[in-house]
Amino acid sequence: MSESKVRHLVLKRVSDKSSHLALCDEETGIPLAGLTAVKMNCSVFEGPATITATFDVGGPQGIRLVGDEPRQRVWGAKET
Repeated sequence: MSESKVRHLVLKRVSDKSSHLALCDEETGIPLAGLTAVKMNCSVFEGPATITATFDVGGPQGIRLVGDEPRQRVWGAKET
């Protein structure tokens, strides 16, 4: 298995006046591909805050596991 570079994520508001959140790469500020929803739950009575992120599971922007075929090869072959 090849070495993976750890990338830190940050939680950002989509705009200054919005309550919508996005998970972004800390270095670039770019939202994660395939991200469809982010929800933060926090309550003093339920312990630490939790963040739930929802992603597309297929398509060119969907989830791809380390070690899977490169995205271009997998989806390019299925489209033709």
